[in-house]
Amino acid sequence: MGVDFDVIVCGGGPAGLVAAVASSRLGASTLLIERYGFLGGMITAGLVRDLRSFHAWGERIIGGIPWSIVQRLADLGGARIPPKHQYMDNPWGSSITIDPELFKHVADLVLLESGVRMLFHTSAVDVVRKGPTVEGVVVENVDGRRTIRSHIVIDATGNGDVAARAGAMYRKGRRPDGKMQPVTLMFEIGSCRPDVSLGRLQTLLRKARKTGELEHYVNPYSAGEELWLVNGKGNNVTRILDIDGTNAADLTAAEIMGRRQAFELLRFMRKYVPGCRKARITKLATQVGIRETRRIVGEYVLTKQDLLTGRNFKDEIARSFFFIDIHNPKGTGVVREYLPAGSVGHIPYRCLLPRKIDNLLVAGRCISGTHEALAMCRVTATCMSVGEAAGVAAALCAKSQLSPRQIDRSEL
Repeated sequence: MGVDFDVIVCGGGPAGLVAAVASSRLGASTLLIERYGFLGGMITAGLVRDLRSFHAWGERIIGGIPWSIVQRLADLGGARIPPKHQYMDNPWGSSITIDPELFKHVADLVLLESGVRMLFHTSAVDVVRKGPTVEGVVVENVDGRRTIRSHIVIDATGNGDVAARAGAMYRKGRRPDGKMQPVTLMFEIGSCRPDVSLGRLQTLLRKARKTGELEHYVNPYSAGEELWLVNGKGNNVTRILDIDGTNAADLTAAEIMGRRQAFELLRFMRKYVPGCRKARITKLATQVGIRETRRIVGEYVLTKQDLLTGRNFKDEIARSFFFIDIHNPKGTGVVREYLPAGSVGHIPYRCLLPRKIDNLLVAGRCISGTHEALAMCRVTATCMSVGEAAGVAAALCAKSQLSPRQIDRSEL
């Protein structure tokens, strides 16, 4: 039976949108499926305005399609790229602040210009399989449910939804209890300029937690710094515990609790913080931010040791530069482990290949790795770079009519 497209990409977040562009530019007919009415994933739906890890130790380590999108945003006034001295002096704090609304528009333009076919408001609800081989996906939208066939499918859903439905092995959470990191609802506050020192603000927060005025607030980590710089940025201060992002009931509870925490913090700011009497929430993220769910078990499972030692791989397809960043599933504290000076992490192509499943690639935070390794690799720039590799691999497969395991990895 013939195919409708060479490549289907499921999910239009940082990994998926770049994967679709890479595939189409290499001549593969490409369909991108996205459940929202816009692209960007956590950048736009999650209000993650800071794109991290394009640079390491004073040099840019990620280019290609991801960097071209950043440059286009910057040309339109929608991205602020830090001067080199900032990421030389403080490489861990370097990030590129972007306008999420403009990002939606630029992403549309880039995909249209690249010849990608897009279907918004559409979800992949099942896969078409023949033995171990994925031959397409079943999608559902306002038109109803239908099957779309392709030579290669890329799962860029973040949760590894397509791979899981295809029967791929996966793991979730930390050892030994399987608990996952808390989720966060980002929000933005306006009409508020705290006229108080950072130390005083932190003291007020601690007092309000003890008295119960912040009844549902569970995140002491960096709250003062976040709320002290409130205007024009998302606040990464809410924490919702014991949430499985692959469970609809948990997600429902998380969205409700995220809003509750956000408005509790708003009332606190209005009542106790000088300069914030007229504060208001100007924007809530479309969805809670999920730090981890499924990690597909691939041909290689990336480890913390691989990243912290800067291990090189013959089939490297992306670099990662961030710290091991694990928010305690119990709600208090963050574990951070840093790369040695001058080192970067490397990601092999085998992490994109689910074991025992053919013609399926994964990209984004569902790639194959341990709980600790994915705590470094889940950041935006890394996901975009992995997405580009997945798109290139998919196009090579379609062109040669080979499976992802069979292509020439040196050509990739």
